[in-house]
Amino acid sequence: MFKKTATICVILALVMSMLASPQVFAQDNKDKPETEQAKKESLKSPEELKAYQSKCSMLDPLDLVANPEEYLDKYIFIEGKFDKYTTLGLDYKKAQRDSKDYITFLIRRPDVKRDRRVIPLSELKLIISRKVAENYINLESGDEVKIYGKVFSTALGDPWVDVDHLSSDKKDLTAQPKDKDSASKNELEESDN
Repeated sequence: MFKKTATICVILALVMSMLASPQVFAQDNKDKPETEQAKKESLKSPEELKAYQSKCSMLDPLDLVANPEEYLDKYIFIEGKFDKYTTLGLDYKKAQRDSKDYITFLIRRPDVKRDRRVIPLSELKLIISRKVAENYINLESGDEVKIYGKVFSTALGDPWVDVDHLSSDKKDLTAQPKDKDSASKNELEESDN
């Protein structure tokens, strides 16, 4: 009798765990409308960029982190030092950004003055579409960047920013060639010049 009850409990536990698997509860995103960020890959013309920049408020990143509610649904402009790309904060339900389509990047904390210490400002979630981020693959840790975006959430008490435009003083921000043929063609073109 005890063995039968134990076996039934094990079978029920297995069935329950299969029902609770992520595939069962995964939502089909095909019917959901795209966000503003997904619709546009980047601001194309200088006129578009200038009009967009005019509605952005220049902020200190630490002020934004200290008062995220103040800037909710507002356009912002931040300058900082690029740290790295990451998946921090993606797929969090309250922020609703899918890691298949977006990537997060971090900037360094501006209040750390020592050159040897690099501390990212992880409280600031800067989210950019993967398509746009591919244009900035050559960014290195420490590069100065200018970030334009909109604060779309204050989940967990942190500012979450849809980055609409990213720029750097670094000259070569083009994506690296993806295959050997295009890489060798680029090397040939450079050697001809």
